[in-house]
Amino acid sequence: MAANKDSSNSKYDGGIGLALSGGGFRASFFHIGVLARLAECDMLRDIVAISTVSGGSIVGALYYLHLKRLFESKNDEDITPEDYVQIVSTIEKDFLKSAQKNLRMRTFYNPWKNLKMFKKGYSRSDRIGELYDEYFYQGILKNRTETGMIKMPELLIDPICWKGDGRFNPIDHNETRKNTKVPVLLINSTVLNDGHDWVFEAKTMGEPLHDSPAFREIDKNWRLCRPDSYADTLNHKKVKLGKAVAASACVSGVFSPLPISDMYEEDIRVELVDGGVYDNQGIQSLEDRGCSDFIVSDASFSMINIKSPSTSAFSVICRANLILMDRVRELQLLPHIKCKNTDMHLMHLRKELPPVSIMWRADAKSDCHCDTTLNTDNTSYGVNPEAQDRISRIRTDLDAYHNVEAYSLMMDGYKMTKQGLKAKKCTDHPVGWNFTSINSRMENPDPYYLKLLKVSAETFFKAFMLSRRLKLTAGTIAALLGALILALIIIYSEVTISLGQLAIGIVLLLILALPSLGRMLPFLEGPFRPITLLRTILIQFTLAVTGSITVFIALKWIDPIYLEKGNGQDKTDRDT
Repeated sequence: MAANKDSSNSKYDGGIGLALSGGGFRASFFHIGVLARLAECDMLRDIVAISTVSGGSIVGALYYLHLKRLFESKNDEDITPEDYVQIVSTIEKDFLKSAQKNLRMRTFYNPWKNLKMFKKGYSRSDRIGELYDEYFYQGILKNRTETGMIKMPELLIDPICWKGDGRFNPIDHNETRKNTKVPVLLINSTVLNDGHDWVFEAKTMGEPLHDSPAFREIDKNWRLCRPDSYADTLNHKKVKLGKAVAASACVSGVFSPLPISDMYEEDIRVELVDGGVYDNQGIQSLEDRGCSDFIVSDASFSMINIKSPSTSAFSVICRANLILMDRVRELQLLPHIKCKNTDMHLMHLRKELPPVSIMWRADAKSDCHCDTTLNTDNTSYGVNPEAQDRISRIRTDLDAYHNVEAYSLMMDGYKMTKQGLKAKKCTDHPVGWNFTSINSRMENPDPYYLKLLKVSAETFFKAFMLSRRLKLTAGTIAALLGALILALIIIYSEVTISLGQLAIGIVLLLILALPSLGRMLPFLEGPFRPITLLRTILIQFTLAVTGSITVFIALKWIDPIYLEKGNGQDKTDRDT
């Protein structure tokens, strides 16, 4: 066990790094479009490192599994540009199919998993990691020797016909490959304990070594030493890929932090949250690995202007956090944009949307030196500005995305990358990507397309905003339930209650009365006393079953309506 060494000391001497930012499924779809154009330009073969955050980690891990399958089945000299195009084409179809299953809701679909979440050591974050594996990663690697969820060490790539000593190491052995490079995958998360970044790789995991004198002078927090491999750890030899991705996409306040227990001395329990807290673009990990050129696909959340911000304590805290994240993004990107020695290609959702200058009020006309006009021409990459603005506001979530949302994001990333790489020698004819079918509506948006994008910014009740029938149905059901409850109150005020109704009433009464009963009879209270135990069981079981039923209704009847509204080709709005 090499306790004093750090595998992050191994660095590339230059090379192209690909950064896939955070931003939920919105980012994932945008990244697919970027990957599609890079595949057409045959640039994916030259990438030596892939740094992923949150939504970028979900699709980045999927892409890496396909790369592993390619490198371990074809010789270096036999790999063609069409192989990379085929990988992205497969991801384009499979990812959309899986993303439309609504993983956010499915975390509460299984009542037994819901009950398990009440236990220590298993949370919604663990559950979403299992769903990532089930819906995205299972079945890609053939002839697996492991069972169950894919483990991080399984991502180690052993290229076919590799004849060197020991296992293939991309940093040391890529120079032996004449045709393609084997990249390393860097899945980024953030450590709550000390505020550092935490990177999962196929070989190991932990905090990279930021060992410059300037960094050591500024940062006085402890550093959690990083093992050379998972095999060097006592309890973490088979970390699951789904857990690593879940840690990278563990949005603070939405998902519980994911723990790494019993890895360090001093009883330190590492708690991991979303990698976007430290660096939502994933550039830092590429810098740490010595990459000289960068391709940055940035679909992270763009801070929206507010005319009258709320001054409530909660709103101010949330807004201040957004401002902080926006500033971190600027500080990560600006040095590379300004640097003349760095070849950087940046694609982001607000590209070419000019900031609107607001003129001050004046008694007389003042000499204003700011531009208050808004360009209405299409962007240089061929997207209507209003459509681009609404695409940039699509929610960063893990729920079901319909075709218009997914294809708009994919096409957006594709078109930006095509424009940004126009100097590169790429194929003149586009591949038959499914998402290109949305291109004409992005260039000349119709009213219904713009409405779909506007609704896409919402987190809840999107289907109700698009379907008049659904709104009428929900209103009718609510009215009927109200009338039924009123009728039952009138009827059963004079009629004898049945045994079944009495049992339901007793259960509800127990849930409500148990806290008071415990205070009246304190000897029945305590962690192992009957009142506490019965109350806990009743509450947990009720919440688990209720959550499962609610999710079933949403997946069975609400999501299909929302997907239908966005999956059809009809541009009319006759049902809204």
